[in-house]
Amino acid sequence: MRLTRSIAAAVGITLVAGCGSQGDSDKDSAATPSAPQAASAQQSAATLEALSSSLDLANETIIQRGTHTDASLTAAVRDTEAEAPFEFTGTGSVTVDLDLMVDGQDAYPNATGRVTIAWTGAVSVSQPLHTFGEAHYDVTVDYDEDCVFTDPRNGNTATIAADSALSYSLDLDWFRESDENWYIDAVSDHGADAFDLTVVCGGVSRQAIVDGSRHATGHLGYQGGVFTASKTVTSLWTVQTSGPDGSHTVVWDRPSLNRIFIVVDGVRFGPYTLAEARAICGAHIDED
Repeated sequence: MRLTRSIAAAVGITLVAGCGSQGDSDKDSAATPSAPQAASAQQSAATLEALSSSLDLANETIIQRGTHTDASLTAAVRDTEAEAPFEFTGTGSVTVDLDLMVDGQDAYPNATGRVTIAWTGAVSVSQPLHTFGEAHYDVTVDYDEDCVFTDPRNGNTATIAADSALSYSLDLDWFRESDENWYIDAVSDHGADAFDLTVVCGGVSRQAIVDGSRHATGHLGYQGGVFTASKTVTSLWTVQTSGPDGSHTVVWDRPSLNRIFIVVDGVRFGPYTLAEARAICGAHIDED
């Protein structure tokens, strides 16, 4: 059963670059950032890509365990049948080698290092058939080694140092009547307070400090031969970078899923769609 890639991305429990609101008026926004402003946005996006990748991995790992999938984590295939009952446990811990090779291919081509993902919480399941269930987890990602995350669009890197950790909450609500009739709903909340990373862009190293929060909900299901997936997200991230070119502050403001404002050193740009923000910054940012 290859559910994990779809759930981690399509269900909307991934971290996304964005923000929760500085106001939704467009009249005070400039049209397009200058090259230096776009460069500052790109540097900040590298930090959010690292956090996004971390949460994607944690979500995928937890759901993989609960749905009994043995698919390769690199699989881009989505099989819509849920072939075994869902069994989410109250606690769990998995150590992931980001340099793992599977069938001669890098399982995590945009990351290196090692992390331990741990979750604990309350799980309730309907009796006696175990058709419905809920799980409410506190999740921690511990970075056992220096972990380097690469933006696949531009090659910039963000390093999270060994012994760092991030925490977030993950709530799951699921139903599985049969292989062809099931769904999983998810709610994820993540907050960062002075989270420290090192960003390398164009061979130049900069320190980055990330503050903010993000709330996401999502749905993934299969019924009557129809696959459905949807998500919503609001988030607020402030990234402060410092290096040879001085200090810069970038705010990613995402009041809704496909509406993004970027505030660079106090100058507000947008709103942009995700595709527009990617093109302007030359950065991956996140997945739809």
